Amino acid sequence: MVPDEVIRKNKVLLINPPTGICFRDGRCQGSIEHLTAQPERIPLELAYMAAIFETRGYQCRIRDFPMENSSWKDLEQEIEEFFPDILVLSVGSPTVDFDLKACQIARKINPRITTVAKGAHLYVFDEQILGKYPDLDIVIRGEVELTTDDLANEKPLDEIAGITFRKETEIVRNPDRKLETDLDRLPFPARHLLKNDLYVRPDTKQPLTVIMTGRGCPYNCIFCLAGKLSEFRLTQRSPGRIADEIEACVSRYNIRNFFFQADTFTINKRWTIQVCREIISRNLNIEWGTNSRVDTIDAERLSWMKKAGCYIIGFGVESGNQKTLDRSGKRITLEQSRTAVKLCRQFGIKTYLLFMIGFPWEDKTMVRQTIRFARELKGDFADFNVAYPYPGTDMYETCLARGLFNIEDLCGHDISRPMLRTEHLSRKQLNRLRKEAILRFYLRGGYIVRTLKSIHSLPVMINYLKKGCRMILKLLIPPGRGENEQL
Repeated sequence: MVPDEVIRKNKVLLINPPTGICFRDGRCQGSIEHLTAQPERIPLELAYMAAIFETRGYQCRIRDFPMENSSWKDLEQEIEEFFPDILVLSVGSPTVDFDLKACQIARKINPRITTVAKGAHLYVFDEQILGKYPDLDIVIRGEVELTTDDLANEKPLDEIAGITFRKETEIVRNPDRKLETDLDRLPFPARHLLKNDLYVRPDTKQPLTVIMTGRGCPYNCIFCLAGKLSEFRLTQRSPGRIADEIEACVSRYNIRNFFFQADTFTINKRWTIQVCREIISRNLNIEWGTNSRVDTIDAERLSWMKKAGCYIIGFGVESGNQKTLDRSGKRITLEQSRTAVKLCRQFGIKTYLLFMIGFPWEDKTMVRQTIRFARELKGDFADFNVAYPYPGTDMYETCLARGLFNIEDLCGHDISRPMLRTEHLSRKQLNRLRKEAILRFYLRGGYIVRTLKSIHSLPVMINYLKKGCRMILKLLIPPGRGENEQL
């Protein structure tokens, strides 16, 4: 229970709990370990929160326990040694019940600690989670930065928008907070509190960090939370402010590899080119990747992006079946995907293609169409994710109404470990089809030859081979008993 009506504290411990290397920021939730080409990312939201706490005089620590290969025992030791007044943790739908064990551990060590959780899962299940876990005190819904500032400024909890909290025996849900419209006012993330050398590019193993370039998405795909979390609005940082942060990363931390975080980096053509021009004019000499939509890319944008150091773009191609694309609300065509990949190849920019199988209506024929389309596009990397009904999405409501999953299965499964079945396919079938898709994409003779020819560094080639061997072994070795029980 929160001991006072406001937080009057000194030390803050912000953590990713030791429950697996996962996406935990914004709409992204799920295991990274089971994907083929995703780099591990810094806990960006925790770093923003820590920066805000520090500006108000708090002493902060950030611990990414999964990336540090640390255990629950390590968490206990950290709390005993640092003895924080506030514990902040990231949670996600696939791990939430495991994550919140941290609150119980912290309470046993420091009965007066205030525990705070944030994550997209809490956008929907805030009251339920507080009711289920008595050692959790406060839930942050939506964007975290301004809410953190209110907490750090000791504002009465009753007056803080965007939180749900425990007040004696009552659970109080305050009104939603308005979205931040001026992202430039945020401080830079507290990278000095991170072990930056843990986060590297998969190919070169050079340090890589994340730059938040904008938020929001105007589209309403049935499987994605981005639009609803942002009220279907796009908010972008100024090109100068983005370049300032890049410059700070280069000068202070010697980091020259970046992931530009945005739901669709290329949606505003003029802004995209301005960001690239800013990077070029400062002679920052960096390399970076980002996400895009196949219908928001063209030769002019790609030309500027390549000059500014872009080496890879992730595209949500999703399906090789046009009817599935239409029903999912993606609002793209197969031909637009073909054009986007072809253009990137012309400019020497690698493509990372993201596909989704297991939409509620899909059968084996539709999934195999997606596998064939992925092979036809000949992207540089691909992942095949199994549809996961994130709470708050239209797909969650549809699949729940059709009885295609059990709510208690949300935790313990994710986009690489199926918990949803379709009207035609079981979870076991979807799991087999996912493995088949990955193997058929990566084990093509032409793909292997083309990839090896593109590598001009022995260390990079070794990293590719190690990653490829680990991935294939994971797919070919039969799952353990626990995984079989889940599926």
